[in-house]
Amino acid sequence: MDVGSISTAIGLVKDVANQVIMLKNLTSDIETATEIQEAKQKAIDLTNTVIELQTAMMSIQADYMQLLEENRNLKRAQDELENYQLTNYQTENILTEEVWVYEYIGDKMPKHYCCPICFENGKRSILQKTRKNLTVVSVGEFFECGSCGKKYRIGGYVKK
Repeated sequence: MDVGSISTAIGLVKDVANQVIMLKNLTSDIETATEIQEAKQKAIDLTNTVIELQTAMMSIQADYMQLLEENRNLKRAQDELENYQLTNYQTENILTEEVWVYEYIGDKMPKHYCCPICFENGKRSILQKTRKNLTVVSVGEFFECGSCGKKYRIGGYVKK
């Protein structure tokens, strides 16, 4: 082999070596790009998980706020119920039946009575005293519920 051929062969070997280095760098770049893509996908997955957790937390907070409101309402209702006591209203006439009503025993409102039927159904309906002519000469006195219409006879008298 002459010097020119050796020189050409060395040049070819250098070119092949450079191409191998470039191929190695390209492979390394591809691996790095793949790792970057995998890292990006993991970041996207983590972001989606964080969003799902935040959504779940917001839902839990909304449920918690609703439960707090329900608890306040139940406590308020319980406090209101504690202001009433089932009592036997003393009627003025021995002919009338016993009348059981809920009497207000609190101090925030005037004394009054509530319909036991409505009260047991969770509704506070204040009974109103009414009078009704029973016959030409007699008048009946009643507690009347404006909500359910039930009348409780509490007395009566003869007209003069």
